Formats: sequence, structure tokens, C-alpha cells
Amino acid sequence: MKDQMIHELIRFAHPEKTYGHLPGMSAATAAALFGLDEAAYQDTKNHFDQKARGAAGELLEVDGFAGRVDRLPNREREETMTHVIHKDELPHSETAHRFEGHLNGGPNVSFFLIDSDRGGGPDLHTHPYAEVFVIQEGEVTFTAGEETIEAGAGQIVVVPASVPHKYVNSGAGRARHIDIHASGTMETEWLES
Repeated sequence: MKDQMIHELIRFAHPEKTYGHLPGMSAATAAALFGLDEAAYQDTKNHFDQKARGAAGELLEVDGFAGRVDRLPNREREETMTHVIHKDELPHSETAHRFEGHLNGGPNVSFFLIDSDRGGGPDLHTHPYAEVFVIQEGEVTFTAGEETIEAGAGQIVVVPASVPHKYVNSGAGRARHIDIHASGTMETEWLES
């Protein structure tokens, strides 16, 4: 089971590679690209494969990491397993938990679970897809393009793809909201620092 998980981790981390070179490329062609003879290329490839397997094995010993590898999408078969994930298993800071679909079974959606103090929020940025904000508690002021939008609990704000936006918790207390990214992989271009 552990060897299979290591294989899945390495395969997922390098989808562009098949056994150390590009799909369809022979070992001889890959060796020539690196300026090596085929035997030297194979030795080098084996050395790095062994190092990658060792590092992957160490990662699997980290508390909770093996469960995340189990949830990686398998490109050879359709995902049929239902996943239950506790929010604390997700990468997180004090104010945000980050879920990316491509790391959790492959759904084409990502999101942040936000719980922030007054004044909290990101700088101006864009995404190549729409972002939907579901305000659960508190008051949040959005800047989206040229608009300023005040939103509160029970409201949903939709920011179209490529529109520069930011928000701030403008209420007296905490703000809780879910920021949904219409993509399995989050992509952000920061426009100010």
C-alpha cells in the first residue's frame, strides 16, 4: 500500500513525465538531450528516482499526509471515491482554510473558508475564472473593478473572471465567508502589495 502511495505521489507531482522523460520520448533521445550516453542517463534517472521515492516515503510519515495522497486524482480511472475532509486537514492560516479540487479527488472547484477579524482581507488581485463569495456572518466591503459593494450575512457576491477585486472585513466583529473559485486549481495574479 505504501509503495503504491509513493508511486501515486511521484506520478501526481510530475504528470508531464513518464519514467523520467517526456511521454513518447525514448530513453536514448532523452539521454541525447542531456548530453549523456544512454547508460549514464539511466544511472542518473535511477539515482533521482531513488531519491524521490525516499523523500516521498518521508512525507508519508508526516501526520495526516498519507490521507491527502489517497485523495489525489488517478488519471487512469474515473474518481469514484467519496472523500470526507476535516477543514483542519487543509492548508491554512489563522484566518483561511484553502481547498483546491485538484489536490482533493479532482473536482473542478476550489475555495477558501474565511474567518477574519475587522480589517482583514487580501490585496487587489484577479483570477482567470469567476469567484463567488458566500457571506455567512459579518459585513464585508468589496472593490470589484470600479464598484464598491457592501455585503452582509446571507448575501452572495459574484466577481466575473479577470475583474480586479479585493475585500475587507468592514464590520464591527468577525466576518465568515466561503470564497469559491470556479477552477480545480487556484490561479491568482496580485496587482498590488
